[in-house]
Amino acid sequence: GLLEWLRRNPVIQIRLADRVNGSLDIVTEAIRLACFSHLLAIDTQGRLIPGAATLPKMLPKQLSENTQQIFKNIDRLGHWFALAGSTRTTFDMMGLEL
Repeated sequence: GLLEWLRRNPVIQIRLADRVNGSLDIVTEAIRLACFSHLLAIDTQGRLIPGAATLPKMLPKQLSENTQQIFKNIDRLGHWFALAGSTRTTFDMMGLEL
């Protein structure tokens, strides 16, 4: 899981807060695009949830191998975040502050 991955890859945490904060603009735009495209929605508690639309099934095959691997890594990381149970727990594991 996430903790084991962090133990095996301690370099991930070097300047992690700076890198997370530095990605704010692009992540915000990506979330907006996903919401406008109905890939994501925001529930009444302000949480992101799956939207009504899905990505085309052929999309991954049109991407480079490198990009496909990035999507696989994103999927794995998202799974680990979900298993952590809360944003606070995830941030604590990664040494970040809310």
